[in-house]
Order: sequence, then structure tokens, then C-alpha cells
Amino acid sequence: MANKVIYHIAVGFRGSIDVGSYNVARTVVNVLYPDAFMFGFPPFLDRIDMPRTSTLFTVTWDDQKGKTQAQFEGHVERQLPLLKALKSINQLMDAYKLVRLGHAEGLHLRRIGTGDTLFHTCFIEGTFKPFDVNRRMPGGESPVDRLETQKLANPHIEGNTVPIARRYLNCFELFEHGYYSEAIIIAHGILDDLSQGIVEDALEEKGVSVGEDGRDLILRGITGGRLKTFLGPLLRVLHGKELKDIWFAGPDALGFLNKKRNAIAHNGFLATRAEAAFAIFASIKIVAALHHAGILQAEFPRGMFRTARNMAAWSIPDRPEWVSRPGEEDQDPFDPTYV
Repeated sequence: MANKVIYHIAVGFRGSIDVGSYNVARTVVNVLYPDAFMFGFPPFLDRIDMPRTSTLFTVTWDDQKGKTQAQFEGHVERQLPLLKALKSINQLMDAYKLVRLGHAEGLHLRRIGTGDTLFHTCFIEGTFKPFDVNRRMPGGESPVDRLETQKLANPHIEGNTVPIARRYLNCFELFEHGYYSEAIIIAHGILDDLSQGIVEDALEEKGVSVGEDGRDLILRGITGGRLKTFLGPLLRVLHGKELKDIWFAGPDALGFLNKKRNAIAHNGFLATRAEAAFAIFASIKIVAALHHAGILQAEFPRGMFRTARNMAAWSIPDRPEWVSRPGEEDQDPFDPTYV
């Protein structure tokens, strides 16, 4: 008989879903709106007060052949049970959102990701797994700026510092909230737009004024593999080098990004968290490589490039060869950190 996995996940918003249990694929999702959550085992119970505008989801499934238990004991794999639970919750949220668009009942319903959790914890047949609490919980740590975030943020409050990095913020926000396909579309779109700009700027430097008509002509003339062409032979003609000369694995990363974007745009493909992490990193590292080569000015604030790299490094399964493994590379030579 398989052990029962019980995953509790609290989020900081609530909708109009009735209290109760819902069958979702091979899991059961229970919805509650409690005043508090008790965790631990008698007599060592502790209480966490729940905000009034919060929801507690409990996702259960059978741990066939101890697969979930083994994932918790793994190094990178320990994130997978949480992602499985979030996927089931999002299927439930999508179903309600589909039939409540434009209604007040549907306004607060949306997909959720790890960035939405107030806390989450798991039990497998009475075995207590790590309990993670977000600092936004009542009674938690005071929001002290221990990392001097305000000091770092002050130069960016006014003006348009690191303009390309600002465009990638949407990718990270979508990723944090579970919108993985959308994050890939934007990551691809940013790179596509920047690549077009590189071509236009290079032509104008050579005395060829592109303008709107010229821009349209270029885009119409390249009907297939546009990014591959922009960052390949066309980049070599204009700059004397192409992507593979700057980052040897760059064409493989670009191919991955193109393939996932096309599957989403043309076939309705729903990306996983890992695929979104790989795609965001592919886009950012290609931009960073172009910056490193002096082809594009693209500085990133401290930590953005490293976060993208770590998101990809800690994601499984099917991690591409151009993504480093956790702990393999602490500093990437292409990291264009803003100082």
C-alpha cells in the first residue's frame, strides 16, 4: 500500500471556490479558509495565524513506490513535490477562472507559483518535511532591510537605468507566479527585438539608413529562422563574428528558446517551470554574451544574471548541456553586472 502525501500550501489571496475537496488528475485538492494552521505532532503543536484574505490548499496523492519520498531526500529533486502540488492547484484555479471571467467572483482567482506562498509544508505518513514560511506572514520577522536593498535601489528609482534589464523583470514576475509559457514568450520577444535593433544600428553605422520601410523589408525578407539568421550569418557580415564565436553553446540555447516559443505560440504548448527557467537564462545569457563582445550595451543590476543562471541550474528534468549544474560555476564570465 502506497504512503499518502499531504502537502499544505497557503497563499495570500482568496476567491469564490467553495470549501471542499476536488479531484484533479491523480491528486485531490482540498480548499479551506481557516483562521489558523496547526503544524507538528501532539504535544508539540505550533499555531500560525492565517490572514483573513488567504486560502489554505491541501493537495494529497499516493506516493507510488516511494517516488515522492526519494525526491525529498534528493539534492535538486526536493523541489518537485511542491511543483506537483502547485500544478494541481493551478488546474483547479484555471477551471474556475474559465467560467468566471468578467465576474467579481473571478477577480481574485489566478495561477500561483512559489512566490505566492505564505507557507508550505508536507507530511508523508506522519513524517514531517521542512516547513517554509514567507516573511509576509503575520507575526513573522519584521521587514528589516538587512541587505540594504533600499540603498541599492535608490539609483534606479528615478531615470531609466539598465533599460534592458528592466524589460526582463516581467519574465521573473511571471515565473514567480506560475505563468511559465508567458515568461518564455516575453524572454523570446525581448531577444528578438534586441536582435533587430542590432541589425538596424549596424546598417546605419555603415551608412545605410533603415527607417520603417527598411525595417519591414528586412523582416519580410527573412521568413524563417529569423533569430538564427540575425545572430548567425547576418551578425557575421555586420560585426565580423556570430553568436557561436562569442558563446560556443549559444546556438543550442537559441535553438531551445526558439523551439519552446514556437510550440507555445503555434501549438498551445504549456511550458513547465524548468523549461521557463532554461528559456529565461538562454535569452539573458545570449544578451550578456553580445554585451561581452561589445555588440550590445546591456548591463544588469547585481544578482539578476546570477538569479537566472541559478534558476536554470536548479531545474530538472532534462537540463540542457549549456546550463551549468548547481555549484559548478559560481561566477559566469559573461555576467554584465551593473556597479
